[in-house]
Amino acid sequence: MLGNKSTISARVSNTLKEVVVDSEYSHKEAYELGAGLIAVNKAEETKTELEHDPTYEKAIREKKTKLLKDEKKKLEKELRDL
Repeated sequence: MLGNKSTISARVSNTLKEVVVDSEYSHKEAYELGAGLIAVNKAEETKTELEHDPTYEKAIREKKTKLLKDEKKKLEKELRDL
């Protein structure tokens, strides 16, 4: 079943969005690359390879940690300002 096109972006994890922001690719290019993998039936294979790649796992963990620390700092600042 196809998702509503207006909500697909909202369902992409923030971590993956940040990976794109930190890369040399624009969001548009990232979506086009993903769509290209889907079009040539390589998306599932690529996803499986990535999920078992220690470099990918490490990059995602590091990005998640950074996002959590940034959010923690923001919340601590808001708490101090109360």
